[in-house]
Amino acid sequence: ALEEAGQAAALDGGLGALAAFFGTDIKRPTSRARATRWGSDPWALGSYSVARPGCHELRGALDKPFDERLFIAGEAWRSQGDAALVDGAYRSGRAAAEAALA
Repeated sequence: ALEEAGQAAALDGGLGALAAFFGTDIKRPTSRARATRWGSDPWALGSYSVARPGCHELRGALDKPFDERLFIAGEAWRSQGDAALVDGAYRSGRAAAEAALA
């Protein structure tokens, strides 16, 4: 539904959901965002992450929590050879959960 509503609606919906958990300050550092419509693209049938050439190692920066309250996980965040793989999503999810519980 957010894909069909457009990029502004997707950003507003995502930030609204985060603000419900973490407070409205989470909206402040957001300066720009992009959304895809790959879910309705007949050739892509979904989406995946790709690092720009020369930027693969920057994925590791996403392993760090935001404001010690928001822990991000997913296949895009891995840089240990399993980025863009289900294994990377699983491992990053486990690592984020362990960090959040700690």
